[in-house]
Amino acid sequence: MIRWRGPWAGAQITGVIFSSLVWIVVCGLSLPTLVVTAAIGVALVIGRNTRPMLWWRFGARPANDFQRDAMLTAIVPIASLRGRHQPSIWTSHRLGGLCAVMPTRTDLVVSLELTHDVVARRLTDRQASAIISQAVSHPQILDSNLAAAFDSFCMPWRLVAAFTGAASQITARIPLIRFSWTIRWIVLGLAATDSYRNTRWPALVGVVLIAVLSATTGRLEAKWLRTLEELADRSTVAEGLGPDLADLIQHGDQSLAGAERANRLRNATTESRSARTRHQRRCCSVERRPARARTPAHLCVPETEIRDALRRGATGCDPAEAGIDLVIPTSTDAPVNQRGTGCLAPAPMPWGLRFEMFDPFARLSRLVPAELATEPRDDR
Repeated sequence: MIRWRGPWAGAQITGVIFSSLVWIVVCGLSLPTLVVTAAIGVALVIGRNTRPMLWWRFGARPANDFQRDAMLTAIVPIASLRGRHQPSIWTSHRLGGLCAVMPTRTDLVVSLELTHDVVARRLTDRQASAIISQAVSHPQILDSNLAAAFDSFCMPWRLVAAFTGAASQITARIPLIRFSWTIRWIVLGLAATDSYRNTRWPALVGVVLIAVLSATTGRLEAKWLRTLEELADRSTVAEGLGPDLADLIQHGDQSLAGAERANRLRNATTESRSARTRHQRRCCSVERRPARARTPAHLCVPETEIRDALRRGATGCDPAEAGIDLVIPTSTDAPVNQRGTGCLAPAPMPWGLRFEMFDPFARLSRLVPAELATEPRDDR
């Protein structure tokens, strides 16, 4: 099982620090505004899976009957979404490049493009299921109360990240912008040196913090995205759709990373099938194995008593005096000797406890039941 909370927490560090500074400023300006904002955030967290919030978060709208029947037919190969686990189907035109999202285990939001491909039969049922199975791992993150609370708290950072992401697509082609981002380390170094020489410690702490976040934010975000990809691939392999997704990846992505991911999916599917086959064989062998017969408790003789009796019998003592007659009768009708401790069987029997005396020692020869003894042995 992949642990996603560590990479997720690392990706939230920058957002938590930035948003905390924003909320501190808001608290200093107007405390009632902060209280109202906090109340709104709590309400959004509680109602995040309602119909209005699903529309706000994903642009989700309920699918019509035709779209719902087509998608439910396409996801039949996904075992975890059949029967009573069958989700409600929503459609969306703004999933941010994703084909499907599962905010909860009972709601499936699919893009209109994927729905059109399924209806037009440009994708087989297994191919569509392979794509949608990537979203099966989403509920454990999107439906987490902790993750929802942090998303609400980090709303200022989310807005800034959305704005900078949209702006970077426009300014990325400007050479001066790329050059200024490249020389940021020189600017930060000069700022840190000036703050240290003039003993402006708060400014120095701020510059160092900005430098650290500038170096780590991108790496932590990339690690979190890799974790999301691993979670999605793991859910696809668990559904047995790894080869289908691998074929789609190789068909649409000709890069080296795409080929590596496709190969990883095929290998993981092969290992999963092998492990499942070994487990089934082990279960079948356990079921076919006959149950071992247990010796009744009243037939069990303590090993220490047997050893002591043999030791005394080896010295030439009479069997009854040596305590050789240790066989416990299995019923009240079994014959007993004068001491009332049991009986000795003089003839070989199929099973049970029997002692044969040899001069000058006694030997435990075989097990025979006491109740099958033909006659008790005289204790003379």
